[in-house]
Amino acid sequence: MKHYKMSKKPYTTKILFFGYSQLGYDAFQYLCENFNVVGAVTHHTNKEEPDLFDLVEDHANTWGIPVFKPELSDLKFFAETVKNLDPDMIISVYYRHMIPMGILNIPQLGSYNMHGSFLPYFRGCAPINWAIIKGEKTTGVSLHEMVEKPDAGGIIDQRSCCIGKNETAGELLEKMRPLSLSILKTAIPNIIEGTQTKTFLDIKKGSYFGRRKPEDGRINPLHQTAQEVHNLVRALQPWPQYPPAFLETKGQKLLIHQTDIGAEQPNFYISNPIVGTLYTIQKHDSWLYCKDNSWIKICKFATQEA
Repeated sequence: MKHYKMSKKPYTTKILFFGYSQLGYDAFQYLCENFNVVGAVTHHTNKEEPDLFDLVEDHANTWGIPVFKPELSDLKFFAETVKNLDPDMIISVYYRHMIPMGILNIPQLGSYNMHGSFLPYFRGCAPINWAIIKGEKTTGVSLHEMVEKPDAGGIIDQRSCCIGKNETAGELLEKMRPLSLSILKTAIPNIIEGTQTKTFLDIKKGSYFGRRKPEDGRINPLHQTAQEVHNLVRALQPWPQYPPAFLETKGQKLLIHQTDIGAEQPNFYISNPIVGTLYTIQKHDSWLYCKDNSWIKICKFATQEA
């Protein structure tokens, strides 16, 4: 295995990193090249994830940085390990567990988290997916101080970005990668030098959303408009990075990968359509008739037995 030589870095500050996903990997790579990273706290991977994004663990091994993968129930006992590592700062990027205050209070320069929304909106889990599901036109990334409540500490810095009307969660994530790095490259040196400002975060003005489960991807055209179905489908793409939206019809489970809400509606071909029904037009085009007399074209799907 390749190991990097320990060349002199711009900063001697000791950073303990908590993170996962591609945003986590990007941040960790930057930290390794510029700071004294004393440890990488990450997650166990399933068989698909090494093909979906670069792993923090792999990059840590190339640098000879110790890797820790505590389960949620073990984090309360992890404080002693953190004390022994003696970090000046904790940086968290897409780490899945809530880090106990007994750990967050250890670094003298503070503990900070990169969140995938423009806080205080979409605090909590899966902020990219939820923003698309809710039909938002803008979102962003926020570096904030970590406190006892999730995504509730003072804002260090933020960047905003637009959400395209057909943009998927994967495409939005790619848009956020350079924004997240830009914040870290500016904010961390400022924190070290004591020049970084902090803005109070009023969580009462924002929103909070919980974890998503595969079952949450169920399409219910009786209660969802075509636009809401379109938002759900693109919020859960690409597969297998996210469990896709699905529709159960005629004893089959259709995994929906792409929809088109702007296609010409098929009213001419169907008289008295029934809400909630999937129609096949001209033997190959699939259309779903949804709430509020709205149509959506199903462009790409796979079939499973329900």
